[in-house]
Amino acid sequence: MSTPKPTIKKQSGGTFLRNVSFLIFVNLIVKPFWIFGIDRTVQNTVGGVDYGAYFQVFNFAFLFHILLDMGLANYNSRAIAQDESKLPSYLSSIFTTKLALSFVYALLCAIGAYLSNFTPMQWQMLGYVCGAQVLLSFLLYFRSNLQGLHLFRTDSWMSVLDRLFMIFICGSLLYSAFYAGTEFQILHFAAAQNFAYLISALIAGGIVWRYALKKGFRYSFDTQLIKRILRESLPFAIATLLMSIYNRTDGYMIALLIEGDPGKAQVGTYASAFRLLDAANMFAILFATILLPMFSRQIKARQFADVRQLTILSARIMFVGAVALSASCYVYRHEIIHLLYTEANTQYVQTFGLLIWSFIAISSVYVTGTLLTAAGRLKSFNQIALLGVSLNILLNYLLIPQQGALGAALATLATQLLMAIGAALLVFRYLQFRRFLPQSLIFIGFFIGSLLIAHVSQYLFANYWLIGFISSGLAALALAFICKLIDHRAIQTLLKP
Repeated sequence: MSTPKPTIKKQSGGTFLRNVSFLIFVNLIVKPFWIFGIDRTVQNTVGGVDYGAYFQVFNFAFLFHILLDMGLANYNSRAIAQDESKLPSYLSSIFTTKLALSFVYALLCAIGAYLSNFTPMQWQMLGYVCGAQVLLSFLLYFRSNLQGLHLFRTDSWMSVLDRLFMIFICGSLLYSAFYAGTEFQILHFAAAQNFAYLISALIAGGIVWRYALKKGFRYSFDTQLIKRILRESLPFAIATLLMSIYNRTDGYMIALLIEGDPGKAQVGTYASAFRLLDAANMFAILFATILLPMFSRQIKARQFADVRQLTILSARIMFVGAVALSASCYVYRHEIIHLLYTEANTQYVQTFGLLIWSFIAISSVYVTGTLLTAAGRLKSFNQIALLGVSLNILLNYLLIPQQGALGAALATLATQLLMAIGAALLVFRYLQFRRFLPQSLIFIGFFIGSLLIAHVSQYLFANYWLIGFISSGLAALALAFICKLIDHRAIQTLLKP
């Protein structure tokens, strides 16, 4: 008897482009409104000290979040996409494993909080934050099944559903508190987050459950399957853990090295600037989700010439967008910060001015790191990430006591630059790039030109800074086309399925 072939769905180029376009469109509509309309309003309402305390606890709990997944979602998405008949058995085993991992996660967070001498308020916040992280982990796992089943339109809605609930809940709470003359507290925000994640996870889980029943779901727990999945996912889990540490230790270390309310205020300052960096990173993440399947398919087919071309094109597009945004944000940093935050001061502005340059390095890693992940070259990348963790902790320890949030921003910038350079060198070696000096000079010239354009726009539109901000970004993009860093053919090639 012949072995049945795995079920693999194929998509046409038009279908691929529609799915990608819809994903980006939905996220562009919802998430900026969440970040600037709700999250920013919450920060302004509760104040820098309270939000800083929440940000500290969030970063503390986030350090352990890899225990909630261990690379299972990433592995599951690929496995289900290759053979949909695996859904029933994988759903049983992985769901049960994630329940166990959730218990371990909560226990380690509690032990860490006890050793860190958390206050009663911090313990209360930790309960909400841990609950939110567990629910988010299950939501992402259910979404990995949707992705594997090629339900991309449904997954696009699931990617913003929790934010839609948060917009409605927090908007209602902020509105009612304002008109009732009551005080909106940071714990209201944390509780709303749990509720939003819970409802979203139940909806996503219900959809996956329905498809599993159609494929003959019966509960079973395969220990050998879980052992194999965890073993194969370990390098990815380590990479995620290391990147989480050097991305999230800053807020916690500020509060650790600067005690009391001054420390919480510094955390609040750093959190405000970091939220804006997070908003920029959202677009880079969406770009990386397009690149990963394209790199994986080309590498599997040993189309290394196409891999090199795709790497160059994607790096150029990502670099151009990151530099155009970062240069404009840096030049108009005073106007942006004072527009968004009621407690804004000089340190807010300086911290944001440093952090936004990190976006260029982070964007680079989204290209090179995605390629290395697709190629299974994570051992060397993890070694660089470990070095990044060490550098980040050392710089935070040296800089934060004297410079507070600004010192943490400097540590972040230095760490991200190290990661960008290290990952780029690994890609150069993997793809055997030989001539990159002339291209480097073009990149440097574009960087300088974009910064000059932003300063000129600030002079020309002195009384209309928002127009100047938008104009500087558009002019930088025009410069990229003039320098032939990107063109319409490059974009078409990048999006080709």
